[in-house]
Amino acid sequence: MTWKTLRTVIHELDVSVLVDALTERHPRFAEVWEGIEWLLARTPDLKGSARREGAENIRIHPFAGDELAGTPDVWVVYKFDDNEVVILGVTVPDPVEGAEGAGDT
Repeated sequence: MTWKTLRTVIHELDVSVLVDALTERHPRFAEVWEGIEWLLARTPDLKGSARREGAENIRIHPFAGDELAGTPDVWVVYKFDDNEVVILGVTVPDPVEGAEGAGDT
């Protein structure tokens, strides 16, 4: 499969700091992040992403982690156009106590 557009992925400055911190906190975060960037560069208009009201092309998208693989859930806020994806924010939510799959992340 080929993609018509391969966008440049740009991090806001504080996103780069957060990615570095999350990589230290979660051993497999770097792998997860590489996959997120790969996907957003090719298909930023993801199904299931929420649009920010009043802001053109600003999205928030959850990426599900996998407890068995040791990867955390990741939420990404980003905007995009035909040439680039700008990642505005990233977070790894703390697991909810008592929720299925809740554990140390």
